Amino acid sequence: VLVDSNATLSDRREALAALVMARDAKLPEVLRGLLQNAALRREALRGLGAFEDPKTPPAILGVFAKLNTEGKRDALTTLASRVSFANALMAAVVRGTVKANELAADIVRQLRAHGVKEINVQLDEVWGVSRSSPAEKLAEIAKYKKMLEAKGGQPENLPRGRALYQRTCAQCHKLYGKGGEIGPDITGSNRNNLDYLLQNIIDPNADIPNDYRTTIVRLKDKRVLVGVIRQSEGQSVTLATVTGSVTVAKSDVAAIAPQNFSMMPE
Repeated sequence: VLVDSNATLSDRREALAALVMARDAKLPEVLRGLLQNAALRREALRGLGAFEDPKTPPAILGVFAKLNTEGKRDALTTLASRVSFANALMAAVVRGTVKANELAADIVRQLRAHGVKEINVQLDEVWGVSRSSPAEKLAEIAKYKKMLEAKGGQPENLPRGRALYQRTCAQCHKLYGKGGEIGPDITGSNRNNLDYLLQNIIDPNADIPNDYRTTIVRLKDKRVLVGVIRQSEGQSVTLATVTGSVTVAKSDVAAIAPQNFSMMPE
């Protein structure tokens, strides 16, 4: 059904999900072929993360440049999920195939979660190290507050603000019924309060509700997932990630480690 171009898209997606869940050994080759299929590309990118296959990183990196924003997020999440994939990703960053500024904070955290010295050294070189102190955060908040108040509090270009929000924030936050569900729904938040906005944007780790605390899930097949636990009752664990929900059997989990930081990047 998955490879049948005459089957409906919903049936093909359902078949893909079932084959990933069953860990079908022949699936990676099929998924790599689907990277050329615009309708199934995102599902293929996510599904490839379930298999340790040396042919996967070059296949993903080969199409990376032509992916849209959502596709690149899926690709990077998969490439950051395994040490062997992560090594290939960092090599691509060094070559310039993937730009360092395309590695969002959550992807960097996922890469660092492997605990591989070489990867962390490369990240320090190409991405940077965050060592901000609370005093520095407060000074930064004060700087932006002074800058914004000097403008009279009137936004200069609302369409640009909306575009920036859609590109940067809507993957995780829902606003007026649209957007992601990793972070809080901000429809009813105190958005008219400048102090509230600056505090949450510049220092999101200052106050983290337990429902939105980052968790690192290490699987027995050496994969690392980073997200927010949505459900852990019964025989499975469901993790909300930037690219969607991931459900894994508890029998496949090696360790679950809650972190003291938010999924939202500073």
